[in-house]
Amino acid sequence: MKVKVKTPASIGELIQGKIKGKEMLVSCPINIYSIVEVEVCKGSASDLCNEKVYKAAEFFLNDYKIKSYKLSDIKISISSHIPRGKGMASSTADISGTLYALSKLLSVPLKEEEIAAIAVKVEPTDSTIFSNLTLLDHLQGNFIERIAPVLPIEFLLLEGKDTIDTLKFRKETNHIKLAGDLDKHYERLKEAILYNDISLLGKVCTESAFLNQKILYKPYLEELSNIVLDCGGAGLNIAHSGSVCGVIIRKETDKSKLVSRINEALGEYFSKIYFVHTVKGGSTQWGI
Repeated sequence: MKVKVKTPASIGELIQGKIKGKEMLVSCPINIYSIVEVEVCKGSASDLCNEKVYKAAEFFLNDYKIKSYKLSDIKISISSHIPRGKGMASSTADISGTLYALSKLLSVPLKEEEIAAIAVKVEPTDSTIFSNLTLLDHLQGNFIERIAPVLPIEFLLLEGKDTIDTLKFRKETNHIKLAGDLDKHYERLKEAILYNDISLLGKVCTESAFLNQKILYKPYLEELSNIVLDCGGAGLNIAHSGSVCGVIIRKETDKSKLVSRINEALGEYFSKIYFVHTVKGGSTQWGI
């Protein structure tokens, strides 16, 4: 018995900060995936080497009082194309994919909210768990607001050279004290999403990126923003706890000029530069 699922990466966050009095975020799923395969191998499963996904599996078995299987009966195999430690929701994809696969394998239906509730017990979680663009309390999982289906957007993804341990970074930084108040920004973000206003989306995402400079400083951000606007881009978004950046592409964006300018002026900061596009969030069964 086995189930295989795929779950998308996130190109950072469209927005992250203090919203409705809590630190919250809206992740943006893109076409890079973690593939998780879960199999029941009673009494002869894995050595539990991937601590996060097995911790999530253990929470699932305990929370839903599944007595017929032990953790050692569950074999979890992961093949991920998502860069690690860059702020692209690699761990969220692994964890939520594992939980979705387990729910299918053991015939215990899980709603997206339930997957989020388990995932945040393991670590701060991205809202790529949800099929729609969603505002999430990524620390407690107890505030969720679905906004709308994911907009079709092309990004230029700038993969930073630095890697960041999210849990360590959060322990060392007073996020809630430093995070900007983004209630008005969030209302504008919802307007941009609901009316497919890419120009407004770019402005809101760029503002959120600059407000995050006091938490995780990106030395190139102002120059990058100027290049993006000069080449006809809508704006930029960032991983607020990572090194990845996204440039929001419009029809009028001069993509070749954009790539050339960024490589020439800021290439030292990025290990890879490539185009991606948005996809529906959440996990789906793979290979069936």
